Amino acid sequence: MKTLKRITALIISIVMTVTVFTSPADAVQDRGGSANLAAIIEAFDKGSAMPDLGDIIISFRNLCKVVHSITGNPFFSDKSFDITTDNMVKGIVDRIYADSGVDFSKVYKNLLPDTSDFTSMLTSMLDIDIVNVQKALNDLSSKCGDNGQTITSFVLRCVSIWLGSAEKCEIGLTPVAGSDSEYLFKVKFTYRDGREDVLVSKIYYDADSNSFHGPENGPALLGFSMDIDQCMTFTGRDVWQRKMGFCFFYDFFCYTTPFMKYVTQRIKFDYDSREWMIQLWKGRYFITNCAEVGVYTRPKFMSGSYYFCASDEDMLVMSLDLYHGKKLIFSRDPILHWWVTGFAVSSTAYSPLTLTMVTRITMKDEEMLKAFTNALKWKRLVLDYKVEGLDVTITW
Repeated sequence: MKTLKRITALIISIVMTVTVFTSPADAVQDRGGSANLAAIIEAFDKGSAMPDLGDIIISFRNLCKVVHSITGNPFFSDKSFDITTDNMVKGIVDRIYADSGVDFSKVYKNLLPDTSDFTSMLTSMLDIDIVNVQKALNDLSSKCGDNGQTITSFVLRCVSIWLGSAEKCEIGLTPVAGSDSEYLFKVKFTYRDGREDVLVSKIYYDADSNSFHGPENGPALLGFSMDIDQCMTFTGRDVWQRKMGFCFFYDFFCYTTPFMKYVTQRIKFDYDSREWMIQLWKGRYFITNCAEVGVYTRPKFMSGSYYFCASDEDMLVMSLDLYHGKKLIFSRDPILHWWVTGFAVSSTAYSPLTLTMVTRITMKDEEMLKAFTNALKWKRLVLDYKVEGLDVTITW
């Protein structure tokens, strides 16, 4: 009976938590309980509250406490991992909060549970030589990083830090030698046994452009960089997604998740003895209002919906702007790319149908221009476009 009560209480707590995150907080009703159409249309145009990532994490931690109290099993520690920042990093976080309404300090202060008790018990039980194991993992992480295996390098370093029973993390910026405006992110971990581990990342902060980037102005983290002035992240050319190609299943999967709400258009045409597809997206991705333009190719008469991401030789010069009404959410300057994106963090989620994206794409020659505009004619009820030379400007 006691077990049954615990299970019942656990189910109730989970249902209550899910209800909080799935109930529309901005729903408008009249006194009779029926929806007020005018108010709904107004709310639809103004947008709704974006999910607060920090509050979600805090609520999840609180749920873990409830589970702990009911079951007696501490699946996650009630104590948060101690993360602090220097004044420069704090200033960046405060700037993003002031411009977008998204408070990332709530995220990093509550994201990770303190696992030092568990890892100390595990390493002691298995008689692991922590210092030597960490050195081996760190050396392997460095080799992977030098070989361009950034994700593997990151994971190995995280495992090393976890095994060391890190109790504190200090995030800061350190000046780059020979530069007046560039800084590198530096992270110092303090372990339970008093040892310290300082990790200087390959993520740069440029104070002049107020942006994050990787080495040689490439992508900073997992293929993404950030323009702080626009509170916008965007993808580099050689991101991991490029190896995955694109097929209809990706959109279908995203449609079934509660984290994305967007619309898309596919323009398909034949050129250079191959099938081409230029796809447009706009809408909400988790805590961002976003837009994307992707270029894809495949051999003629290939069945199914799969396309390959455009090669370097097939990339096109593209620009991208996203608006809500007359308000410019973000702007991407013309760039030679296969996938131009913008993900602007915001406290307001706009309906995809109230967003307007404008993209200008430069065709390779007259033959490609003709093939592309002929395909666009089939979309004339949805997409407006104009042609200037080899440039096609699409407004959607």
